Amino acid sequence: MYRPDDRRRRRRYGPGPWWPPWYDPRYGPPPDVIYPGYQPWDPYRPAMVRRSEDEVAALERELEELEDEKVEIERTIEDIKKEINRRKRESASRSDIA
Repeated sequence: MYRPDDRRRRRRYGPGPWWPPWYDPRYGPPPDVIYPGYQPWDPYRPAMVRRSEDEVAALERELEELEDEKVEIERTIEDIKKEINRRKRESASRSDIA
């Protein structure tokens, strides 16, 4: 039977869908072409497994990039220190003159 709030819901949202609840066309079957690691209908299945060799190679590449970035940062710090020392010398020589 109808509950008292059913009439209110129908007036607000309109009638329910014409299809039965076990056949909802908004959710279709899984696609025919399954990409590795793509199983949206099974959330408990782990994602695509990566080979340990690939993972090690990716980590080594990332380490090399980080080491290069570290060297660049150290060079920038040295340049800034040199610039600071140069400005200190200039200001000291100006104060000696004045």
